[in-house]
Amino acid sequence: MSVIVKEKEVNVLPAGSELFEAQSEVSQVGIVLKGKVECSSKGMKSVLGTGTFIGMTDMAEGSYQASWRVVEDASVFIVPVSEKEDIKKLLRINKDYPGLMMFSMSRQLLYLWSLRSDLLSRADQAMDMLSRVYGQSREKGSRLGQSFQVGALLENGDRPERSLELDTAVLQSYLETARLSVNLQKEYYGVCLGMAYRQLLEGSTLLNWLLKDCERIAVYVRDLLNEAAGKRGCLLERIHILEDIAEATGGNRQELEALYDEAEQVAKSLAAYLQGKTGIPVTYGEAHWEQLKKRNNQGGQSEGNMVDVEAELEGSLEKLMEYGGLPEEKAAAFREAVNQFIDLKDRFSTEDSVRRLRKTLTDLFYDLYLAVFRKNLQEPNAGRLVDMFLNYGFISERLLEQNQLRQLYYRLDSGEIGAEGDIQVYTIKEWLTAIYRQEKEPSKNEFDMDFYENLRDMRKSAAMSEEEEKQYMADPFNRLEFEVRNMLRSNCRQVCGQISSFVPFLFQEQIPGDISRYCISKDAVRSTMKQLLELDYSIFYRESLYMNEEKGIQREYIQKQVYPDVILLPAAGSRGSMWQEITGKKRDSAGRFLLPSFSDSDLRDMMIPMYGRFHWELCRTIQGTSWNDIKVKSLTSEYSDYIQFYRKNKDLSEERKEKVKAQLQKARNNTREVFVMDYEIWLKFESQGAMRLNKLSREMLAMYCPFNKETRESLAKQGIYEECITRFQREMSKKQKEFELRLRRIETEKGEITQELKDTLVYYRDL
Repeated sequence: MSVIVKEKEVNVLPAGSELFEAQSEVSQVGIVLKGKVECSSKGMKSVLGTGTFIGMTDMAEGSYQASWRVVEDASVFIVPVSEKEDIKKLLRINKDYPGLMMFSMSRQLLYLWSLRSDLLSRADQAMDMLSRVYGQSREKGSRLGQSFQVGALLENGDRPERSLELDTAVLQSYLETARLSVNLQKEYYGVCLGMAYRQLLEGSTLLNWLLKDCERIAVYVRDLLNEAAGKRGCLLERIHILEDIAEATGGNRQELEALYDEAEQVAKSLAAYLQGKTGIPVTYGEAHWEQLKKRNNQGGQSEGNMVDVEAELEGSLEKLMEYGGLPEEKAAAFREAVNQFIDLKDRFSTEDSVRRLRKTLTDLFYDLYLAVFRKNLQEPNAGRLVDMFLNYGFISERLLEQNQLRQLYYRLDSGEIGAEGDIQVYTIKEWLTAIYRQEKEPSKNEFDMDFYENLRDMRKSAAMSEEEEKQYMADPFNRLEFEVRNMLRSNCRQVCGQISSFVPFLFQEQIPGDISRYCISKDAVRSTMKQLLELDYSIFYRESLYMNEEKGIQREYIQKQVYPDVILLPAAGSRGSMWQEITGKKRDSAGRFLLPSFSDSDLRDMMIPMYGRFHWELCRTIQGTSWNDIKVKSLTSEYSDYIQFYRKNKDLSEERKEKVKAQLQKARNNTREVFVMDYEIWLKFESQGAMRLNKLSREMLAMYCPFNKETRESLAKQGIYEECITRFQREMSKKQKEFELRLRRIETEKGEITQELKDTLVYYRDL
């Protein structure tokens, strides 16, 4: 709990009180007179007692490098500070303070140095044990026909850098000082104020360097833990799968169980150590281990039939063309084109002949895709080959390595469908099936026309008669075909990230090595979106008209949260696509986010630009013709005005104007894309208090893309954020009061406050 402290006074604080928050501006320092406080950063966590100076060593950095909170009822004397020179004033308050400060700082240096050594030792021991288990597991997996990699650290045996970027002799002198008694230090530094001041600044630099280095090593340990037991495809998961395969094929399961137990013991030890000694978030515990085993047990038995995979996938292209009933002329052309592609020395070549080949492949691929999907609607249980083709774009075993074929084959049993949640994530097969069943409406095409608008356009242009239109509408497969020819084809190319070398099927060079490293799961999508929502709290809320005459509500505007539908495309790529902000004409309908099924890019980095484009397009849709009219204040109108007149803006320095110019050039004069660039900086850096934007951009983003309440309150402590955050909070407070007045009017008129109205009030209060 945050507390308000009184300056130049002794504050009696209960356990749990939050004193200073990491990365916030240093404005106060404290002296612990009684009790205990905890200092916590990503690289360390320690409990300190009486005589500790809090935040004093952070003045050289300008912001607190760690968070401080009371863990045992404490008395803390708080002193206001604003610059390094205030340290001298602090030294003169009491003749014992110089010695106490040096004693406190040197003890923290000694602790961090010991922690750094311990972190390195733990990392070495864990790497030694896990590397051995990893090597033995891979060897046994190879005998069972299963090759795998779990991550770069274990694969390469990488260890954290040990070299010191500081003067070790100077550091050693402070470590020796830490072993002197507090009375001796008080006596010496009490008469050497100048020496105390210089050494406090020098020692602060050493301390902050060690703090960051401990964080670096702790992150390494966390990443090692992830490869062992955290992410999908981790070492524990791989060993558990091998156990089932060994059992099904008559192998030695006991040896693998022993390896599993050893790796699990190391992982648990690392998790406990990180939780106890550092501020690195660790979510692994007994529930995690049990869930891991449960997840693997659900599909383990099917893994045993590994020897049949190659045989089942042999001649995949011929089997798919035969299954779909592709006309012989097209089948022959596709067969020849695929063979030419397989024989290419450079499958990413941009030569004209290869470009023409890619166009032929793309046209024929979608003909085959529709033919196979039509047949699969009649025979939904057609086998894994068909599902691999429809969900992942697999067409030939000759385009992937053997271990990749096995991984892709068994991926269908790995629980990827997952439980439905608020954020709906679909495989492309699930999505197209929903389109066919008319549970979802087809998406817009590249010309921003939906299925029905396209039909009307064809009818007006005499390309289709009225009778043909009725027949076309009666066949649900036409809806599916529209989705494939427009949304799917356009976006598979877009998410690929390499438009000039795009082909719509999987091949080895797109996803070299272990496929599991590239797979994007539904759970990962939901988790990443919710992480971003913790920052950009309001993005999926929009104002909607609400009426309920039975409850006495004639006409009210409520805030409604509408998550977009997310669709995993049969593609490997590095980008996401925000294809639609709404469906049809209804403003409270779901948008559509599209992602590749395979990517080596960070999912969060792929999502953030999609969030930015969603902000822009939704605002533009809601504002209609006024989207760029500065008289009607909105995100799009203010940003458009800012970009149009930035050269004449007196609030921008010449340097800032040059940066805006560079942004425009990079965005090809597209105002939306300039906003998206700023939005990325807003979420990645400004949310952490790292100031990268100019004042105007920051003010607009603070108003229309506000951070959650906790982040805003933290940032508001820094003067540069205070004004823009206050403006937003003033507007929200005004809307909250207006809404509360409307609710009182409804109650006065004997109406009922429904859940929708209560949720809207909570939205205004929490935002």
